[in-house]
Amino acid sequence: MNEIERLREKGCHVDEAIARCGGDDAFYLELVQLALAKERYEGIKLLVETKNYKGAFEAAHALKGVVINLSLTPMEQIAIDMTEKLRPQQPVDLSEDLTALLHWRDSLEACM
Repeated sequence: MNEIERLREKGCHVDEAIARCGGDDAFYLELVQLALAKERYEGIKLLVETKNYKGAFEAAHALKGVVINLSLTPMEQIAIDMTEKLRPQQPVDLSEDLTALLHWRDSLEACM
């Protein structure tokens, strides 16, 4: 079983995303690897911890766009919810959201 099939088994709608990548499976997988970079998720956590809510909102919003465009479907609603919680740029508890995102990040990364 290849990476695309494993992502599909995890609930990712990879066919839609591959079509957005011009049908290039390798390019799609390269983008997925970049999207799953742990620093992206740790960065959001650090921005919240340092009370940089504007930066956290912008990072979460960017993450939302990435997971939606790459059809990393299990992560989409979590990223949407987290973005909306950060939209007011006020103190917020994202511990559950970040835990869920990291769970799916690890699960999808294992497919690669």
